Amino acid sequence: MENKVLLLLTITVLCITGCSSVSQKDYDDKVKELEQVKADLNKNQKELEGTKKDLNETKKNLENAVNKHLDSIQKDSQDEMDKAGAKTWGEEVFGKSAKVYVTDNQVFVVDSKYTTSQKSIKKLWKKIASGVRLYSGIYKTMPEAFPYDSVTIIARDKKTNLDMMTVQFIKNSNGTFSQNAITFNIDDFSKYMKALK
Repeated sequence: MENKVLLLLTITVLCITGCSSVSQKDYDDKVKELEQVKADLNKNQKELEGTKKDLNETKKNLENAVNKHLDSIQKDSQDEMDKAGAKTWGEEVFGKSAKVYVTDNQVFVVDSKYTTSQKSIKKLWKKIASGVRLYSGIYKTMPEAFPYDSVTIIARDKKTNLDMMTVQFIKNSNGTFSQNAITFNIDDFSKYMKALK
């Protein structure tokens, strides 16, 4: 019985040894393959870290660009809101066809629907006078809405689109506005004098 067990044990050892034997070449190949996989993994991890860094930088740059653009839009919107009072005033006094331009310190109104006839000049002058009174009144109640130092009204001839008359009003220290200058074509001087009497 002992011989049978010993024989069985010997066969088992030989089977296990024969089945589990790996050649040195196969072992070396597997070691090289494992080293290559490790090297590829390290390379891929470095590339991934670089990509993450680039992505974070791109994200940061994009956020900065978006914030800058939003700030610009907000500033432009605020500027338009700040100028809305003066633009509304100009359109209310001179009509929707008038062009109102607002800079940091000045309001310009360009109106192109007049002629050098006495009737047209009188109509223009009445609009200018009532417009400046209205502007002064609004300024006294809401100075923050009209922070401009001067108002310039340019009347253009509707036929030629040339400047007929330019009147500038400047703000006084008490908030009223007074006429600073008036210019017109010298050839039409007598027409203006008769119309403005």
